[in-house]
Amino acid sequence: VNTLSAGTHVITLQVTDASGNMTSDSRTITVGEDLTTIAPHLAVAPQTLQLQAVVGSTVQPTVTLAIRDANAGSGVSSPLTWQASSDAAWLTVAQTNGSTPNNVLLRVKASSLALGTYEATVTVTATNGERQVVPVQLQVLPVDVLPTSSSVIYLPLIAR
Repeated sequence: VNTLSAGTHVITLQVTDASGNMTSDSRTITVGEDLTTIAPHLAVAPQTLQLQAVVGSTVQPTVTLAIRDANAGSGVSSPLTWQASSDAAWLTVAQTNGSTPNNVLLRVKASSLALGTYEATVTVTATNGERQVVPVQLQVLPVDVLPTSSSVIYLPLIAR
C-alpha cells in the first residue's frame, strides 16, 4: 500500500492449492492524497550521566548511550542519521556517526586525571537539525574509596 498512487485500486489475491484448485478474492481500496509522514525525532538516553573512576586506574569505565528515533514506532518515519562528539579529552565516543536505532559506547580515560570532579558533554546532532546534549559528570576517587555504582564487599572483611 505504501507504493500505491492516490486514487482507487483493485487488489486481487489468487491462491492455488497442491491439487490445482484455485480461488481468488478482490478488494477495492482508495488511497487519499494526504499521505502524511511523521518526521523523525531524535531521542538520546540516558539524558545525563554520572560516572566514577579510581585515580590512576588504567581500567576504562564504559557506558552505553542509546540513540533512537522517537517516532520510529509510527511506521511512517525513516531512519535518522546522526553524528556524536565529546568536548573532553578524557571522554571518547567509540562511534561518531550512524543511523537510528543505535547504541554507542562511551569510554572514560581517567588514568591521568587528578582527584576531583570533571564535567563534559556529549552532543548528538541529527541530519534533520535536532540536537541533544548529554551532560556527563565524572568523579575521580582516591584508591581507598570504592566506586558506589559497582561496589562489592566480601565478608568477612579484614583490614590491616
